[in-house]
This record gives sequence, structure tokens and C-alpha cells, in this order.
Amino acid sequence: MQRILGILRARLGGAPVLPFAPLQLALLLGGTGLASACGGGQGATPGGGGSDGTITGLVVKGRVENATVTAYRLDSTMTRGAALAFGPSAQNGTFTLRIPPYNGPIEVVASGGTYLEEAVGVTVQVTRELSAVLPAFQSGGSATVTLSPISTIANSFAHGEATRGSSITDAVNNAWTHVNNHFGGLDWRIVTPTDLTPNEPVTVTMSDATKAGLVLAGMSQAARVLAEASGLSPGTSVTGATLGGAAGDDGRDGTFDGVGPGGALVQGSVGLTGQTFRRTLGQAILQFVQSSRNKTQLTGADALALASAIAANSDPYLFCPNQIASASCAGGPLELTPPVIAFVDPPSFVGSNTIDLRVTANQPVAGVSAVYAQTAAGSGPIAATLTDGVWTIAGIPLVEGPNLISVWGVDGAGGGTIANAATVTITCDTVAPTPYVQTSTAAYYDERAMTLADATVPAKYQFPPAAAKVAPIPQGAVYKSTARLSWATAPTASVLETTNPDNTPFVQLAVPIGTTQAPIAAAMYSISVGGNVYAGDLAPWLSPASTTTTAYYDLPLAGNLAPVLGTTPGPVILEIATTFVDAAGNSGTVGPISVPFTVIAPPLVIEEDTSFPSYADAKSTYPYKLANNTYAQLFDASGGSFYGGQVRLVRFIVRNPNSVPVGLRSASVGSWTATETWDGTRTRLTPRNPVTINNCVCFWSCSFTPLVLTMDGFTFSDCYQNVGNTCAPKPESQGTPPTPENVTGWFTHVAGDTAVHTACKPKRWYAGAQVVANSTVAAQGFVGPAPAAGEVTPAPAIGDFALVPAATGSTPGGIAVYLMRPLTAARTVPLGVWNQFTAGNRYEANKGYVFIPDSYTVTSSYVWWYNGSGTNGWVSEAAAHQEIGYVTGASESVNATVAFTTQGVHGSALVGETVAAYSATIDRSLTSH
Repeated sequence: MQRILGILRARLGGAPVLPFAPLQLALLLGGTGLASACGGGQGATPGGGGSDGTITGLVVKGRVENATVTAYRLDSTMTRGAALAFGPSAQNGTFTLRIPPYNGPIEVVASGGTYLEEAVGVTVQVTRELSAVLPAFQSGGSATVTLSPISTIANSFAHGEATRGSSITDAVNNAWTHVNNHFGGLDWRIVTPTDLTPNEPVTVTMSDATKAGLVLAGMSQAARVLAEASGLSPGTSVTGATLGGAAGDDGRDGTFDGVGPGGALVQGSVGLTGQTFRRTLGQAILQFVQSSRNKTQLTGADALALASAIAANSDPYLFCPNQIASASCAGGPLELTPPVIAFVDPPSFVGSNTIDLRVTANQPVAGVSAVYAQTAAGSGPIAATLTDGVWTIAGIPLVEGPNLISVWGVDGAGGGTIANAATVTITCDTVAPTPYVQTSTAAYYDERAMTLADATVPAKYQFPPAAAKVAPIPQGAVYKSTARLSWATAPTASVLETTNPDNTPFVQLAVPIGTTQAPIAAAMYSISVGGNVYAGDLAPWLSPASTTTTAYYDLPLAGNLAPVLGTTPGPVILEIATTFVDAAGNSGTVGPISVPFTVIAPPLVIEEDTSFPSYADAKSTYPYKLANNTYAQLFDASGGSFYGGQVRLVRFIVRNPNSVPVGLRSASVGSWTATETWDGTRTRLTPRNPVTINNCVCFWSCSFTPLVLTMDGFTFSDCYQNVGNTCAPKPESQGTPPTPENVTGWFTHVAGDTAVHTACKPKRWYAGAQVVANSTVAAQGFVGPAPAAGEVTPAPAIGDFALVPAATGSTPGGIAVYLMRPLTAARTVPLGVWNQFTAGNRYEANKGYVFIPDSYTVTSSYVWWYNGSGTNGWVSEAAAHQEIGYVTGASESVNATVAFTTQGVHGSALVGETVAAYSATIDRSLTSH
């Protein structure tokens, strides 16, 4: 005890030392870095000149600050003895211990403290000791040591060897040799690992310090991987420090095999294995380098050699039971994720027998050193060349049909085989498509048969029940109305083949396809019409009827695709050509195909207005009557109320519910006839009554004054005598005298006849029904129709086609068409003058002179005197009468056919062809006057 107190005095500079109890002294010795020489090694004696030594160094798992660093004596079995000295680590992890005079092995141990977890970026506690062994410390000497998980591992392996009988010096040196070699091939006893996670980016070289930093950062990254695999937050219960401590435990039995003194080792819920500090650590080093926590310029390629060497180490000292080499404990490749192959725009089909494939290959940790391709048919492997980050495998041979091509990469660590290949199937198709026209597909209704259900707007089109859809090609021509030439909404092929609301004709093209053929990638059409060429994409009209063996396309023939269809007069010829290009680049064409296309006008509603006679239209024949002295106006060429010198007989109403105007030509063939019924009366002109032989003719002197009558250039006496012809039956003889019953007629001069003086006429030769006028008829259209007729504005016309306007809003367009006869139609019988001879309120006409016998007498001398014969003949005396005819009835009739022809209209021109729209035969009496 006195000796110890003396030493204390010396340490305290000669200050007096008070007596201590034994326990207090022991604590003092421990706190000052002094202890008795028990527990291993030899304490230096004062008489031997022993002096204090120093141990300096670094505590690192990341830089550890505020750790307690203690130096312990070790015995020959590396059992820890009494503490020699202790002290804290600084903020940068450095420490200095003053060691009292001592010769022998020392274990320097750091416990506690905090450091920055490299792979996570959070400050964590050091929960496991970090230690290093100095196998032969000399009193008064100095030593430098780095305390790290690696030094702890070396201590563990040294301890294991010591337990197998080696000296401490040999055990420690052997352990360090193998541990240094495994963890980077550097001397961990003296290295100062580089901090790879400073606040600002730093550029480093691949020095031992950098390698050491990578190993420690890799251990942190491995701990992060294990924590995440266990469902734990990185940097909490599983850290680089805990993993380093587990590594120390794993090495205590002399083998890295995942088993420690207490049994199987785990971090989180993941068990450690003989690969944890080889492959797992190597992969983690590369993962850290690729992470955002790496603040250096290092890449995976830079760290690949270090990581690969750690993963491949098969050192039996470290990894094999009893340090006996075996394949079961050998190291191996890093087993990185194989390079990821991504094809750059690979074609699915090609039209050639070779192909150049372009790919990108990525292995973020080790990089890619080579790329190869091989076909299922056995061609390859074919090496790729790298240009600007893209690998090109040129000239890969193909067979006709599908070709499975495998492409794989080899990473910088040598990993990657065809087993890891990405594949692509490329079909070689060198056969061009062979399209044709499908003529059996019924496409539309021929619109020449189209009618309207009624005149309402919008137009309601209909076809005869027996009508069937036809295909444009076999039909030979297309007939489409101007109202349905274009669609309002572009139809799909499905619509064309089903509802087809616009009745759009289409030509169906068929292209054979198959599973070994490239599908059709592009379909194009061209329509040539009179120098105009319209081209476009046929693909939108791919038919839903397409099968696995045939693709069908419907090409609409509409004004939307070929606008000139609606502007051209007469029929046109469509020259249709289509080209199909498959995905391999092969092309096939069909056409040009000639399709006649005729535009026609849409249907109209044309009806006779059967109520027309009731309208009393002054321009028609119907309001004019005999009874009110208006009938004569029907034959008065001076005009009156009639339009254009025409009398309207029949009215047709034309309605157009279509959205386009229509040209309408009206043609009529036939005649109009006026028939009148006449009766008559007469006024006696001869004042002598009765007329006799004695008062009819006066040769020398007369007791009366004869009347001299003149008409038509002839002179007449007021009575008439004639021999041998009494308008009686022939032959005339004395035995058959004339009587009123057998006299069939009278001598008559017909008014207006300048050729015949008198002739024997029937008693009422002008009476009864007779045709008095006849003419042809014509049709004309007028703007309208007005509710009660009477239109006076002729319909606008293009040539001889009246323009029927299009519907406006909900109102159909329309015109009125009249069948008419000329007002100047010549009468064969003069109508006469109203009340010309009587007050009978009738039309009366001068029919001439009629000589009516008063009686029949005969004398032989008279007969002889007239004809020199006294044996036969009669002499009659007849009084002159004014013959008056008058109309008792009048009627009109028509026998005519009216034909309506339509044609399409565009602007101010007719387009397309004419088509018969309506025909009516009118053969009837029109009216009675």
C-alpha cells in the first residue's frame, strides 16, 4: 500500500495523499487509468524505470463521439482483465489514453456513443462494443488503433484461434491477416475510413481509406436492407452497429456461419448466414454507392471490384468449419439482378429475312459489359455493339413466320446468361397482301325507287317492301339523291352495314390475313372523278365482320369523300383504287375499279289538288257560268283575269321536305275539249201567212212588196219556191206527196257559208251537243302553293326545270303546277251574243235563213212551167225564217297525261341525271257551266 501511495504522490506532483479505505483506492485506480498487475501482463516496477505509455486512435462506425474508450489487460486466453485506462472519444471519434507502466496484451474497447448511420442519415446509438487487441504493449510505449466493426471481427476470430491454442500474438496477427484481406485488402488497424456522407459532395480516389469507408457504409446499407425486410424502420433497432456486433458474435467460434455463442444470429427477423458478410455486404456496398446517401462521385463500376472480391472470398479461415476448405462454404459472384433489357421500338413484323434489333441494357450496380441475341431457330449468340447508350444486334437471321428472339446482357461482374434473357417475337412476312372486291355484300338501296312517306319535315324516306339492298359493283351503277349524297355524322363500318341512316353506298374490300401473316397496318383509298383525286385513310372503316382469316373494309361513296359528286352534271365514273400495307411493310393494291355514279334528285310529294274546282279561282275555268254571262270570258282573248293567256284546268301541289332544292320539269301530252249543247228557235221573216202560189212569186205586177234578204253575199226572197226537190224522200212523184212527216229537212242557208246558197238541212241541224273548241294543254309551275290557288309568280327555273325550294325549318318547300289550255283556243261554233235576238238571258247566235213550207200545193201547169213536164214533181212554197241558236249547256273535259321529271340542283346549275318522278293520266270531264 505504501508503494501505491508513493506512486500517487508522484502522479500528483508531490501533493500529500490522504489515507484511503481499500474500496476507495480501487475506484481511484480505475478512474485514473491505473490498476494492479493482476489479470494478465506484467506491471512495470518503479525500480525498473517503467513509464506511462499512450494509445491513440479512432472510434468509427461512422465517426463515433462520446464513446467511453477503455484499455483492458488481457491474459493468455484473451480473457479481459482489469482496466488500465479509460476516456471519452471526441466529436470526430478520436481518443487518447495514457497507459500506466505495463507490458503485455491490451484490449481497447469503445462502448456507447453516437454516430451518423451512413445509409439512413440519422444519428444512432452504439449499442455494441467496438474493440481492438494490442497483443504486446510495452510500458512507456505508444500505439495507434482504429476501433471499428472490422476490428471487433478480428478480435473475435483471434479469440477463437486463441481458444484453439495459439498465442495471443499469433492469433491476433493471423486474424488480422485474414480479416484485412477480406474487408478490402487493407490494414484496418491503422486506416482512417473516409466519410462518404459529408454535407457537401466530395471527390475521392479509390484509396484504402475510401475502401474502408465503402465497407462501413455497406454494412450500414446491409442493416437497412435487413431492417426493411423485417418490417422495421431503418436506423432504429437494426443498425450498422448492431450488425457489426452480430458479426463479432458470429466470429467468436472461428467461422462466419450465422451462428454465435448463443446460437443462430438474427437482425430483426432475418437470420444471418455464411453469405451475410460476403454477398450481402458486397451487394449492399454497391447499393449504397447508387443511393442518394453517397456524396462522392463514386459509381457502382468504381466499387464493383471491391464488392466482387468480398462476395467471392472463400477463405476457409473465415468461412469454413474447422478452417477446412469446402465447396459448401465457398464464396461466389455477387448475384446481382441481371441486366434489364429494354427493346427500342422493336417491330412485330418485318418483310425481310434479317433484322437489326436495338436495345438498352441496364445494371445500375455493375454496369453491362456485353449484350447477345439468339433465335429459337438456333442462330446465335450474336454480339451487339454499343453506340450512344444503345446496343445494336445487327443481321439477326429470320425464318418465315414467327421468330422468338432472346436478348440478354452480361454485367460487369460477369453475371447474366440466356436464362435471364428478355424475349421478343418478330414475325417475318415477305408475302404482299392480296386484296379483292367483295361483291356479295349488299350495301344500299337504289334511290331511284325511294319515295317519301309524307310531306312532313324532316323527310321520311321509304322503299318498296320488296326492295333489296344492292352492291355497287355487280349492280353496275350507283344512284344517289342529292339530299342523301353526304352524311351529317361520319358512319362507322358497323353503322354502314346495319342501320345506314343515310343509305350510303359502299364498296367492300377484302384482304386475306392469318396468324402467320403480318396484320394490315395501313389501308388507303383514292377516288378519281373527272380529274379530281380524293385520297384518304380506309382504316376507320374496318368492318366488324372481319374474321381471323379476312379483314374487310367498307369504302363509302359519298360527297364527304368526293365533293365533286354533288356538282357535276350527268353521270360520272368513279375510279377507285385501294392500297393495303401490312405491318411487315408489304403492300398490295386493288383497282382502279370503274363505278358509274349517278346523282338524282330526291323524291317529291306530288298530288293533284282535287279541291281546286271549289276555290273559284278566277284564273281557272271553274267560276265561269252560262247563267251570269261570264262564260264568254273563257274564250275572250283580251285577257280578263287569266294569267299569261292560259286557262287553268288542273292543279298539282308539289311539296319538297328535303334539305336541298329540286329541279322539276312538267310535260303534258293530250288535249282539252269544250262541248256545248245548243237549242234554237226562229223568227218568221215573210209577212204573208200563209205563203201560197199566188203570193210568193210575182212575175209582172204584184199586189205585195217582196222582202229582199242578203247574207254571205247571197240574195234571198222572203219566200222560196222550188220544183223537184222538197227535202222529201226520193223519188218524188205525184203519187207520194210531201207531208210534214216525210219532209226530213228544210232549205237552209247557214250563216257564214259563202259557198252554198241553200241546201237541204235537218229541221234542227244545229241543235244538240257538239264540240265547240279543242286545244292542246301545257303545264307550268308557280311559286306557292297559295291556300286558295291564284298564284301569279312563275317558279324560278333552270332551263325548263322549275326550282322547287328546299324545306325551311319544319315547312316543306313547294310550288303549284297547273295544267292549262290557251285562252285563244279557236271555237268551231261561234258563241254568239248575250240576248242578241231575244231577252232570254242566253247566248244567241245567227244560224242563217231557213225556208219552211206553209203548205204543199201542186198544179200541172206550174210544174210544167218550171220544168216543162206536167207529169211529175212538186212545187212548194216556203216562208223565210231567221234561225236563232242558243246555248243550253256547256262542259269541258281533258284527256291528257302529265309527266313530272326531276333533276338535282347545285347552286344555279342542274346536276346528275333526270329521273321520272310522277305521272298522272287525266281523262275526265272537268266541269259544267
